[in-house]
Amino acid sequence: FIDKRLALDLGGQHGPISGNIDLDKLDLLEGRAYQFDMFYCERHTPGSNIKIQTTMNLVPSYDFRFDSTSVGANGVKIDLSYIKTEIDGSKCQDAAAQTPVPGKGYFFVQYPDGRNEPITAPPGASQFNGIAIAPDLTSVQVDLEAVKKNPQFKQRGTYKIVVRFQNDPSQANVKEIPFEISSGPVNILADLYDGDGDGKADSLTLHSPEEGTFQGTDLKRTGIVWSTSFGSRDSVVLATRPTSVGAGDSVAGFAWSAATTPFQKSSRCPVGGCVRSGTALTVVATTSDSNFNSILVLREHIAPFADSARLSFGTGAVPDTLRIWVGEGAVMNPGATALDVWAKVGQPSAPRDVAVLEFAILSDGRELRFVLPPGHGIGPADQVRVAGLVSDSLLNAATNSSVWVPIRSNPAGTAALYDADGDGMADSLHVLVRGSLAGATAVKIDWIDASGAPVSRIWPVVGPVSG
Repeated sequence: FIDKRLALDLGGQHGPISGNIDLDKLDLLEGRAYQFDMFYCERHTPGSNIKIQTTMNLVPSYDFRFDSTSVGANGVKIDLSYIKTEIDGSKCQDAAAQTPVPGKGYFFVQYPDGRNEPITAPPGASQFNGIAIAPDLTSVQVDLEAVKKNPQFKQRGTYKIVVRFQNDPSQANVKEIPFEISSGPVNILADLYDGDGDGKADSLTLHSPEEGTFQGTDLKRTGIVWSTSFGSRDSVVLATRPTSVGAGDSVAGFAWSAATTPFQKSSRCPVGGCVRSGTALTVVATTSDSNFNSILVLREHIAPFADSARLSFGTGAVPDTLRIWVGEGAVMNPGATALDVWAKVGQPSAPRDVAVLEFAILSDGRELRFVLPPGHGIGPADQVRVAGLVSDSLLNAATNSSVWVPIRSNPAGTAALYDADGDGMADSLHVLVRGSLAGATAVKIDWIDASGAPVSRIWPVVGPVSG
């Protein structure tokens, strides 16, 4: 029998016969140890014989034993012993009559991520509190409550104290003492949202990719590294508990109104990016253990919004252009629909679509430039915001943007001097422009006198200004 399976049978009444075993046909793995058992019994009046030849590496067999004894309320002692069965038949004993021999062990801790750390054996002192190995390496005593408080165990999850025999050829005989660490720092992912489109984050969610290890109800304080309105780094500390906890306590949510949000108006990651963007302090209510959990990645879901805008008037056949500057690099939204437009003008209560003949995205996406058709209808009282055709590289689209900005413009047009009484001297000036002259208080005219010398005069505006 090899590996407890019949490999050769020469039983029965017969004369001398022989048989062979081809080990390659037994599906054995090279390097592993397998049990080999041979049973021989022959009775014959003229004589009996047996001869065995083998290329197998026969080794003694062992019966490895782990004997557990409780020690106190939280402790356990593991004694290692084994019974050895010799190859030499003359030395074989009845297994039931054999006395176990103390065995020496290997001892190590297995972490939740699968890595193993050997436990320092005597004469050295164990690096883990609550784990004591006997000087002769034949036993180990474990106090699980003391073990769980070791500062090395920073991961949440299932740990194991693993014991093996040094003289076990297969290393398949193993004793495991599992224990759970339910507190400890974990990596957290954060998502920042702007639900009302005003450019300020109004909600935040936190969750850990290490499933089942993050407790939202344990959160006491969260620090987020975000950006100011000018793009510099800004630390926002949330000293309040989450406003919502869901998905089996593994997701924590914060929400604010437009008036109470602690974030400045910004749609871009701060200098240095959104990696390692803060920490979340958790305090486990049942143990009072505190941990600073790293926010591994902060994913922003805030669409680009307008910072400023300018309308430039063309002359002659040159069309007007509308330029909009945004706070982050914008792209043409690949997820836009046929109904989406580049921008809206007018007032928040009465928006109008902006018709565009041509567009260009300049300055690494920070400037949007649109060539407008004749009769575009954009007036001096209009405001503008970006719309659904605008997104950032993360595909956060400006469909619901509510950030309206005024449209600046420099009036452009013509001026005319009139001589109504025919005396050769101008007696009235008319200025016709595109754009607004509202608020103008004076007019400056550069002219020439009778000798051809330049003259510059400034007159106050005494009549009403319209348009």
